Amino acid sequence: VTFNKRKLTELPHNLMESDDLTGACRVLTDFNFCEAKVAAGMVHDMISEIRRCLKLVESSNAENAGNLKTQLEQQLIFISRHQHVLYRFPSLFYQQAANEIDASPPHQWAEQTQQSTTLM
Repeated sequence: VTFNKRKLTELPHNLMESDDLTGACRVLTDFNFCEAKVAAGMVHDMISEIRRCLKLVESSNAENAGNLKTQLEQQLIFISRHQHVLYRFPSLFYQQAANEIDASPPHQWAEQTQQSTTLM
């Protein structure tokens, strides 16, 4: 599989530049998008984008800023904790998510992914 690195970079960048912080948060916390970024070798870029979006959210007056901040922080913790593994072995993204605590967003995504592929 080949990924268009420009699209993977431009989407969150353009959402943040247009002050669509909800959209940027949705993209940066979407595990399918993050899995693509990891597979494209863009782990460090993703961490930088999440941090940038987090700073924008913290300085915004958005109604849902608290919720967006929580989602971004959880994603940043997950990616940062596993960046050394994901950078060298991007195919372990799903496994690293599945190994997280049951109530965590990464683990829930992995379970949903497993259930949807099992049903097919």
